[in-house]
Amino acid sequence: LDKDSQRIMQALAIYEEPVTALAINYMLLPFDNGSDSTSTLEQLKAAQFIHEDEGIYTINSEYSDYAMSRLNEGEPITADDLENPPFTIKALCLLAAEYWKLVRPDEIDWFQPGGLYIQIQEISSRTRASDFFGAAIVTDLIFEYLMQFGEYGLIINLLTPIVDKLKGGDFNTIEMESYSHLGIAYKETNHYNEAIQYFDEAIALTGKDTDYLLTKYLEAKGDCLADVGKTSEGLQLYLDALKIDEEILKIIDDDKFLGMSRRLSKVADTLLKIGIDTDISTSIDYYSWASEKAMTDIEHVFSMLGLAQVWVVLGDFEKALESYDNIIEFSQEMTRVNLKNEIYYRAGLAYLYTNNAQTALELFNNAFEFDYPPNTDNLHAARGIAALLLGDTDFAKHEFESTLEVVEMQLNFSDENYDGLFSKGHAIVGLAMMTDDNTDLLEQALGCYKRAIHINGDLGVFNLEANLFGCMNAIDKNNQFEAFGERLVNEFHKVHEVKDGGGSNPVAKQNGETLQLRNTYVENLLDDEVQQILEHYNFFENSRFKSGVGLESEYLVNETEELVKDTVTGLMWQQGGSEFPENLEKAIVYIDDLNATNYLGYNDWRLPTLEEALSLLTPARTNKRYMHPIFNKKVTPIWTGDFGEPGKAWQIDFVNAFCAPNKIKGFWSVSYVKAVRED
Repeated sequence: LDKDSQRIMQALAIYEEPVTALAINYMLLPFDNGSDSTSTLEQLKAAQFIHEDEGIYTINSEYSDYAMSRLNEGEPITADDLENPPFTIKALCLLAAEYWKLVRPDEIDWFQPGGLYIQIQEISSRTRASDFFGAAIVTDLIFEYLMQFGEYGLIINLLTPIVDKLKGGDFNTIEMESYSHLGIAYKETNHYNEAIQYFDEAIALTGKDTDYLLTKYLEAKGDCLADVGKTSEGLQLYLDALKIDEEILKIIDDDKFLGMSRRLSKVADTLLKIGIDTDISTSIDYYSWASEKAMTDIEHVFSMLGLAQVWVVLGDFEKALESYDNIIEFSQEMTRVNLKNEIYYRAGLAYLYTNNAQTALELFNNAFEFDYPPNTDNLHAARGIAALLLGDTDFAKHEFESTLEVVEMQLNFSDENYDGLFSKGHAIVGLAMMTDDNTDLLEQALGCYKRAIHINGDLGVFNLEANLFGCMNAIDKNNQFEAFGERLVNEFHKVHEVKDGGGSNPVAKQNGETLQLRNTYVENLLDDEVQQILEHYNFFENSRFKSGVGLESEYLVNETEELVKDTVTGLMWQQGGSEFPENLEKAIVYIDDLNATNYLGYNDWRLPTLEEALSLLTPARTNKRYMHPIFNKKVTPIWTGDFGEPGKAWQIDFVNAFCAPNKIKGFWSVSYVKAVRED
C-alpha cells in the first residue's frame, strides 16, 4: 500500500468503530492538507482491506492489529499541539476524540436511543490519548444520563482507568466528582465496600470552597451505611450534611438549594427505619420540610414517597393508596430508572398489604420495566407473593427461585445486604408454602431472617418485612406457619434485648465466678457452630454477629507488661506474641519453645480455642484494632487450635474483627501466635 492508503487503514484502526469518510478526513487533515479520502477508501474496499455499508467504513479485523503495530505509541499531547501533531497512536487518538466532540448530538437528544454513543467513543479516545482530564469531563457531562439508563457497569468501566490518573493535578473538582461517580455506580451494584472507599476519597479532597460537594458525598456514604444496616451511622452523616447545608444557605442568602430536600427526605426515611413512635412523628416533620425545600420534581417525589410510607407504617392504607396513585400520576413524564422502579414497587406493596394482589402484581410488572438491579430481589419476591395469593403457583415458584438466584449474586458482593436476606427469607417461606415436607425450608428461611435482623435490627425495617411475611399468612388456612411467625418475632426481640440492655453480656461473669470457655480443640468446627458460639456468648464479630457486645473484661498486667490476665475468663495471655507470622506447624514449634524455656514462669502455654480468641474482640475500634489497647496491636491475625474443613485452621483478624479458617500450608498461610494459659 502507498503511504496515503496505509494512513487511512491506521485511522480506521484508531477509530475502532465504523465511521464516515468525513471522520477519516478530519483525523488526517493535519498530515495531508485536507485531501479527500473517498477514492482511496473505495480502492481499499475493492481490495477487501476494509468494509463499507452505506457510506460507513470499517477496517477488516485481520488487518487492524497490523495497522496499529506500524504506529509508535508516542507521548501525550494537548489540543494546542494538533496543528502540527506527530503521527503516533496518542496523537491520532486525540484527533479522534476531537472529531467525536465535533459531532456530539445536542443534549436534548441524549435521552434518545444511541444518544450517548458518540460521547462514549470520545471518552474512550481521550483515555487512549492519555487526556484523562478531558475523559473525566465528558464522563461527568453524561453521568446523570447513564444513571437514568441504569448503566452502572459502564460508568465503572469508563472511570476506573481515569480516576487515579487525575491525582496530583490541577483538577480537584473533577477528581472529586469522578471518585463520587464511581462510588455511586458501585453502590448501585451492591459493592458497598468499594463504594465507601471511593466516597472517602472524594470526601478527603474537599475543602471550604467545595462544601456544596461535601454535603453530597456525606449523603452518598450515608446511603451505603444505611443499606448495610448501619442506620445510626448513616443518619449521622445525613445530619452532618444538613449542618453544612445550613451554612451554605447563610452564604448564598437563600432558603433552599439543590440536594437539600433530598437529604431531608433521607433523614426522615432513616427515622422511619428506626421505627420508634417519636421518630415517626419527627420523620413527618422532616418530610414536610423536604417538600418545602424541593427544587425539582424528583426532590418533590422523594418527599411524597416518604409521606406515603408514613401512612403505610401507621396502617392508614386508604391515605397510602391515594398518595401512591397521586405520585404515579405526577411522575408519568419522569425517566429516572431507579425512581420509577421504586415508585411502582412501593405502590405495589401498599396494594399487597390490603390483599389487592392483582393490582399489586400489575404495579410490580410496571416496576420491572425500569430495570434497577438493587431492587430486583425485592421485586421477584413481592411478585412471587402476589402470584401465590392469586393461586398462580407456577409463576410464584419461578419468582421465588429467581429471588434466590439474584440474592446469591448480591451476597457475593456484600454479605451485609440485609435487604436481600429478607427477600431470600420471604422466597423460601413462599416455596415452603407450596411444599408438604417444609421443615428444612422453614429452618433455612429462619436462618436468613436471623442474619438480616442481626445486621439491621431496626424496628421500622422489621415491621415492614413482617407485613410482607404476613401477606403470605393470608393463605395459611391450617395455621401451620403461625408458630414460625412467633419464632421470627422472638428472634427480633432477642436482638433488641441485647441492644437495649446497656451493652451487657448475658452469659458473662456472674456472682464473682469466672466465665468458663471451651479449652479443648475441635477437629471440624463448622460455620454454623461458630455462629452458635457467637450468639451464645454474645461475642462481637464484624461479619457474622455485629450486634454482639463482647465481654466486659478487666485486664491485669505483670511487672514486665508481658503477661495479661483477663479477670472475666481467668485466662492469661501474652501481651504480644510471635515476632513474625508463621504457618501452623511453626506456630506449634513456637508454643513448644515457650514451654521448654518456662516462659514467664509457666510451661503450659498453648494456642487458644476459637471461643477463647473471640473473647478478645471488642465492638469499639482502638488504634485501628478491634481489641483492648493493652495488647500489642502488631500481633494480628492469630492462629487458634481449632480446625475447620480439612487443611484449614481457624484464625482471628483484629484489624477487621472477623474469624475465618486459613490454610495451614502454603506461602500465604501464615498468622501470628498469641499464646494463652489458664490461671
